[in-house]
Amino acid sequence: MLLGILAGAGLLALLDAALQISVPAGGLGREYLLLVVAGNLGAATAIWMGMQLAARLPRFGGFFQRRLSFGAGFWLGVFIGLTPFLTLWVPVNATLNPTVKTLVKILWLIPSAVGVCLAPRLVTLASPSFKFLKWVAIPAPLAWLIALAMPGVDWAQPVKRPTLSSAQPTQVPPGKPDLILVSVDTLRADLYRDGKPLLPILEKLARQGLHAEFGLANSNQTVPSHVTMLTGLGPMQHGLQSNLEQPSPTMPFMAKSLQAAGWRTAAVVSNALLASSFGFGAGFEAFDDSVIGKLGPPDRFVVQTVPHTWAFILLRPRPAKDFVTRWFGLDRKEGRLPPGMGATTLQSALDYLQVIYQGTAPGFLFVHFMDPHDPYTPPAETAGTWSNNFALADVYANQAMGSHEQLRSIAKDLNSDQKARGRQALQKMRALYDEEVVFLDRQIERLVEAIKASGRPTLLLITGDHGEHFGEWNKMLHSNSMHEALLRVPFVMAGFHGVDVPARKVSFPLHLKDVAPTFLSAAGLPFQSLPGRDLLLQTIEAAPHLSRWMHHLAVRIGDWKLLADMESGGRVKPLALYNLADDPSEGTNRLADAPAAAGLEKLQQMAELASQKEAEFNRSALAGSSAARLALLKEMGYVDS
Repeated sequence: MLLGILAGAGLLALLDAALQISVPAGGLGREYLLLVVAGNLGAATAIWMGMQLAARLPRFGGFFQRRLSFGAGFWLGVFIGLTPFLTLWVPVNATLNPTVKTLVKILWLIPSAVGVCLAPRLVTLASPSFKFLKWVAIPAPLAWLIALAMPGVDWAQPVKRPTLSSAQPTQVPPGKPDLILVSVDTLRADLYRDGKPLLPILEKLARQGLHAEFGLANSNQTVPSHVTMLTGLGPMQHGLQSNLEQPSPTMPFMAKSLQAAGWRTAAVVSNALLASSFGFGAGFEAFDDSVIGKLGPPDRFVVQTVPHTWAFILLRPRPAKDFVTRWFGLDRKEGRLPPGMGATTLQSALDYLQVIYQGTAPGFLFVHFMDPHDPYTPPAETAGTWSNNFALADVYANQAMGSHEQLRSIAKDLNSDQKARGRQALQKMRALYDEEVVFLDRQIERLVEAIKASGRPTLLLITGDHGEHFGEWNKMLHSNSMHEALLRVPFVMAGFHGVDVPARKVSFPLHLKDVAPTFLSAAGLPFQSLPGRDLLLQTIEAAPHLSRWMHHLAVRIGDWKLLADMESGGRVKPLALYNLADDPSEGTNRLADAPAAAGLEKLQQMAELASQKEAEFNRSALAGSSAARLALLKEMGYVDS
């Protein structure tokens, strides 16, 4: 039977390799052949071994013994080889649903089970001879050996950065300032260690401009927060619930308005989720997302193709992809987030500024730094400053230092009887994170030095998209709660060379939705339709705030914060109420005994209004997760493999 099952599975493997239906781009035919032949023959061998064992069972042995002939084996091999074809209809993002994911796993077993049942009947219709099977069984392993001896493709490509033309706009607005927005991914608001600031440059800017103890993000994820930052739309207006969605190109990005009014517009981003191809390039004359590695054919091959092979099923998902990546040399030596990448981000930003400074038109520059985001890999300049003082338990030794995998292991320990081990480990993780932040201080300082040297009127605003957990609520990372550790971010705004920003600290949080109206106000452009505040006004008042993550809401009025879940029909389910003035760590839920001062009714009304807007929102207007986007989300740990 072994010869027959290998012949059938091998024949279908060669057909699969020739068609290359699931291969996203040319140039990887060799790799696909190696993968699909090895997977089919491996599955065929495993099923043959299982049938040999089953044939010895006292009750069911006869059923399997009747299927151990060469001819029956051939037809069973054909069914095994057909299985990858049957999975091609499953959309690339369908397995984000746990139920669909389980059904897909079952789908892999059904054809083989059908083959076992039908093989004897098919033999009566067409029974291949032993001689035929010998010849049919040879091509697949022979092709595999030939392909193995062939060299692979070198996918290394030189980095090409978009340039900003020296040509000036036809209409140049007179006397208007340059506008520079700096966003730092995963930057917490408590930027102190041993009583000293980790970002001294923010302390300096705060003394000459507007700042608050912290700002508030409207999400715990990158994409929704940046859409609010760059459009001024609140979370229920743009509708993005998480990184699984991307903005529509029709959204009112302020770069569009500024470019139309004569501003030179440029951006440099370090998070691939903010790439121009995902909708964030709207309104920018030059948009540099080359700082992070591009998703090329190798990445798409691993994400789109590997799951449609038996190799993916025989191994666990992540080991299968890791093995394929290493075997075919498709990995990048430095990774997508190399240590010290902020220096590259800064240099691109300075290059854009140099071009802007050569002309008379004002410029809008958006700079996004990624350094504090996991993996925590500080560059040589700051690595070891504090992290060398902390040891890790041996259980973490086989995981990359500061990696997403390691952080999830620590979180698992924090929620088990190994909490002490997890607490010790998170101290080292926080030290690594802080070392990345300290490195970033010098990069931002160099940007400020360039602004000062230009002599041009400039408005600079520095903030972040969300924070990061370090043990609060026994959590690590982000995208997993609506607590203050993830919603509080730095927020500092300063003016240079004639741009008047009142030097003061406000006693209430500033919001990401305030960024766009403030910049549009500085440009003399209309902004009144946006929900945020103009922070250039002499008088700014406190405002309610709403954050959203999927169906979870965090509503805040003054010091009181309500956590609630949106339900169908515009209803909400209150979960917790906190007095952040007395309980900043959110340890005491006051929902059951809410005092009148909490204003619970108003908080609930805000939550209900948000839920009603969600019920009315046309979600089809948003772009979903493409294969390329899903690849990034999986690599960055936002969705499981």
